[in-house]
Amino acid sequence: MKRVLAFLFVALTAASLWLCFGNDADGAPVTMPLVPLSPAQPITPTTVTANGTTANGTDPSVREPGLQQHTEGPGAAGPTLTEAIGEVRIRVTRKSASTDRQPAGKGLAVAIESVDQLGTWSSRRERRTDADGVIVLQLPAGQWQASTGGGSSVQFAVEAGRTHPVELLLVDGYRLEGLVTDPDGRPIAEAEVVGGDAAERLLTLGRTGSDGRFAIEPLRGHRLIAIAHPLFAASTTRPVHGNPGDTVPLRFVLVPAAGQLRATVLGDNGAPVAGASCALTPTARDGNPARTFVLATAEDGSLLSPPLAAGPVQLQVRARGHGAAAGSSLIQVGTTANMTLRLPRPAALVGTARNTAGEPVQARVWTGELRSFGSQVAMTAADGSYRLDDLGAGETIVRARAAGQQDVETTHLLAPGAETRWDIEFETSDPERSLAGRVVDHRSEPLAGWRVVAQDLGPGARGVGKLTAADGTFSLTGLPRGGTMRVTVRPAGTDLMTFAAAVLDDVPVGSRDLVLRVEDPRVAMGNVTGTITDGTGRGVAARIDIWHDSRRSATYRANAAGRFELTGIPIGEIHLRWSHPDHPTRSLPGVQVQPGACLDLGDLQFAPPAFVFGTLVGPDGQPPAAATVRLIDGNGEATTTELQGTGWRAPPVAPGNYRVQVQADGFAPASTPVTVIAGERKELRIELQVGLPRRIRVRAPADADCGGWVSLAIAEERGERRWEAGLPLRDGVAEFLVFMPVGNHPVTVRARRGWQAQATVPFAAGTGTPFDLELARAR
Repeated sequence: MKRVLAFLFVALTAASLWLCFGNDADGAPVTMPLVPLSPAQPITPTTVTANGTTANGTDPSVREPGLQQHTEGPGAAGPTLTEAIGEVRIRVTRKSASTDRQPAGKGLAVAIESVDQLGTWSSRRERRTDADGVIVLQLPAGQWQASTGGGSSVQFAVEAGRTHPVELLLVDGYRLEGLVTDPDGRPIAEAEVVGGDAAERLLTLGRTGSDGRFAIEPLRGHRLIAIAHPLFAASTTRPVHGNPGDTVPLRFVLVPAAGQLRATVLGDNGAPVAGASCALTPTARDGNPARTFVLATAEDGSLLSPPLAAGPVQLQVRARGHGAAAGSSLIQVGTTANMTLRLPRPAALVGTARNTAGEPVQARVWTGELRSFGSQVAMTAADGSYRLDDLGAGETIVRARAAGQQDVETTHLLAPGAETRWDIEFETSDPERSLAGRVVDHRSEPLAGWRVVAQDLGPGARGVGKLTAADGTFSLTGLPRGGTMRVTVRPAGTDLMTFAAAVLDDVPVGSRDLVLRVEDPRVAMGNVTGTITDGTGRGVAARIDIWHDSRRSATYRANAAGRFELTGIPIGEIHLRWSHPDHPTRSLPGVQVQPGACLDLGDLQFAPPAFVFGTLVGPDGQPPAAATVRLIDGNGEATTTELQGTGWRAPPVAPGNYRVQVQADGFAPASTPVTVIAGERKELRIELQVGLPRRIRVRAPADADCGGWVSLAIAEERGERRWEAGLPLRDGVAEFLVFMPVGNHPVTVRARRGWQAQATVPFAAGTGTPFDLELARAR
């Protein structure tokens, strides 16, 4: 039972929840047993190991719709495969940079994050291989993919009535080290460390020890990490990334849960729907993305959420044979919110994808945000046809994507129980949506196998990359028509967070015959080395951010011993900043990188930490619903934290003079100075005054190439920012809701490529009309 409850809680933990303070007794680490959270069982395929036991100990009676049950008893001769089912035996082995793969023999016991049929939507699944690294699956015929939590994956075909051996190579990755505490800094033991990717696929990667610490390896690529414990609200997710061999540090603060959500899911006929996939999305409060986490309804259509923090939560529900539905509720302290959702009859979308010449096109068609819980995806068949079933009724955005083509988008009004047709037409070719050129070295010789990436720097933009041919040429297609791109060149396999070997900014899409020249590194580049320590000589695996005087930036990491050796740093002046969750961030400005030289920065020490924390209250003595607190040093650099219930706690800071700046909806911004010395714990009580609201509407001209994102700041006379925020432009408009005291306040709006606007905005009682600003290019 404990294993089932642990697995259930894992499936629920990629949530973004705001924090509140608890009052646990001082002393030993917080260690609590798992408690029942829900009568619901997760929907999973039956998985049987070579010895006939289920690989993760879950109840084999739980059925996955569309997947064949398979159990083996004593003396059984083996599985009986139906005409529609095949057997897959996946064996996990290791591949590394030093050895091509481990010798044949015993495999590696790991968690299989997901097994998904390509071109369909299905519930996320978690299974674990046996001690020999083997997992046996009974799957319908088709194309499938299995993935591990570390980012390794393999695709394979399943044929009905056959057994397929599959090898999944587990490649080397980076190490994740972290600490989990309560708001008072006490370690939390037995907390689950949950990992996911951009597709919101989640599984347990490990648990914290008695000291609240955890270590996970190997991981690859960009991951989303969250922490879960049955007596605490699930943490927000944190994005992490590293190179093989890196050590990436994290720190999480969990707070006691406020309440739960109990929901009942019914069909259009009022009957309970068992096995429905239900996704909870709490409201993000700390700037990290709110993530969907999933449970399944029980036989009576009910589910009970895990512990949640106070605040709004949205519930999305999907089930085969039914349309999708969604609802929202408010979690309050000490209560269980109740909700009933009725699923409509399912709608369907059918059609074909062809080009302007009438030829079938291989394309992906999807609803909603691609790879999110609410999205349904279909791949076109050989004749270009596709079908999407079990869609919700109402206005639905549908998109299609094909290689080298611009995405096609439309909106359909879907009716319950009816089919809607959408025939997609892609352009045969469009040279105005491509970039072409070549990459050469400083002698004008072609560079083969280098990676060229074109990317619009606006929010949410997709980058397009390709390796150069033997003659150094490249062609990038599927770019936005009429846009401008940043084009970068790096050796193949180089982390995209590091400095590029060559950069071209503001390249118009449609450009041909581009030449990207990689200068002689002995003339254009230098190297920087050093060691980061905690002041006692102990190395720290810190993050290193570098800003170059050309306005380029890059991110690197020191190894577990704190050592870093950075190559390919552009010559000129750089500004370094090194950070770690357990230490105050430090910086080193004005470092000169010389051509072909190696600059040894020696021992870069973290300063002894000081701690600043406190409470926020309004005129009525109550805290705001949410707030952003910035601790700003004398150089104008800020560390940001969010309200945690009634209080806030900044990350460790170096001794010195700071300014605490508070921004909260409904209140005027507040600012107060604070001075701390090494080892000091400074507590502040900040009283907020009610602010007057004013909507500030920013418009961009139709031809503005400003990147689709604007930032707004309100400053005092001495130039200190009092209020700031950023928003995307929607149809050329961004509307900010600002709260300020009575008076006239200078507002500055900035966007990419020199677009800006400035005005003095009056705030007075009864001012309900928006204040309009239009972006103009700076002269």
